[in-house]
Amino acid sequence: MALTIADDMWRECLSAPDLEFNIETAAAAFDRLPELAGQAHFTPVELEQLKQTMSSVSADPELLRVWFKMVQLLSLQNDTGNQLCGRDPGFGSSVKEPYGFNLLVLLGMIPTMEQLYREKGWYDELWAEALLDIRIWIDFCRENNDAFGISFGFAWIRYQMVGAVMRLGRLQCNDGGGFYHEYRVCRNKKDGSFCALMDCSMNFRKDGFSAFPDEETAFTTAPVAEDDQGYTGWKCAENGLVLPEKITLPKTDWVEFLKPDDPVIHLHIPADGPLLPEQALESCRKMLKFHREVLKREPKAFVCESWLLDPMFARLLPETSNILKFQRLGYRMPGPAGESELVRRVFGEKAVKGGLDAVPHKTSMQRTFAAYLKSGGHARNGAFFIPLEMI
Repeated sequence: MALTIADDMWRECLSAPDLEFNIETAAAAFDRLPELAGQAHFTPVELEQLKQTMSSVSADPELLRVWFKMVQLLSLQNDTGNQLCGRDPGFGSSVKEPYGFNLLVLLGMIPTMEQLYREKGWYDELWAEALLDIRIWIDFCRENNDAFGISFGFAWIRYQMVGAVMRLGRLQCNDGGGFYHEYRVCRNKKDGSFCALMDCSMNFRKDGFSAFPDEETAFTTAPVAEDDQGYTGWKCAENGLVLPEKITLPKTDWVEFLKPDDPVIHLHIPADGPLLPEQALESCRKMLKFHREVLKREPKAFVCESWLLDPMFARLLPETSNILKFQRLGYRMPGPAGESELVRRVFGEKAVKGGLDAVPHKTSMQRTFAAYLKSGGHARNGAFFIPLEMI
């Protein structure tokens, strides 16, 4: 069967003549995949599955060429690599095992990733945890797609492959980046307390939760109005809810703490078991040390956007919940408008495609969230920042 490439950008890149391509070089790199899978802690059963997946590729010179070219393109730390990683080539049925093929491409990038980590001086500190996400997303694909390989997490793993995201302990973070959230965060000059003001237009219910189209809007925020006297806007209470009346923070008492592009550490939360607050804090300490000593950055705070920071969880989960304990590590704020990733993360891809009842509800969390969503509730995004002195 002829290879189909439905995506225009992938088709253009993969169809371009490559005078330097050498089938022997590609085959040698391909034959290393079982060795590289060992670095990613594959089980013996998974190694056998890998070899079966490899057999259909190695028997097709054109597919082997495409594999090698995809590895090269996605290893590029430029706009081309960044754009391609978020696009599905659209092989369709012309590739027998598309999820398995994704996995082969990611494994093929490991040597480039290792070289990059060594060149940056990251290897000794980060390599032990650098490949853990491959394990996480193989499990996700098996559970949600009944297939061996990588589906949903493909682009995310590639960001780690090119050093844009790293893992230190329980959490992951970016290698840089500035504050970009739609808030203005100020600090009191006298007592050191914080206050976050909404700095965007968003609809809210009267109880301070962001309003969805099927919910009544009680008020709509707007960007902060700043003048010589102070900052005026809608306050985000520390529990992530927004107060319905505007307030003014006088500049005699308040100074801006986080402004756009200020250096911060962006946190990400791998789906890798319980989220224990003490483990999260330990990760933050490692990240702060790494950013200061290795990256030579002086961040002002930790920030995070996640479905796990939904302020509604305070009404749904018990006080002893690790998720709530994690939320309380920071000053909480609303996340971007729209539904969060809760259904995908808690119930899986099958529930996204077929509804909540397409999967069994095995845990008390699943049963609680299912009842809430079926009653008309919405899953919201949340955000928080953690000042350095809280770490």
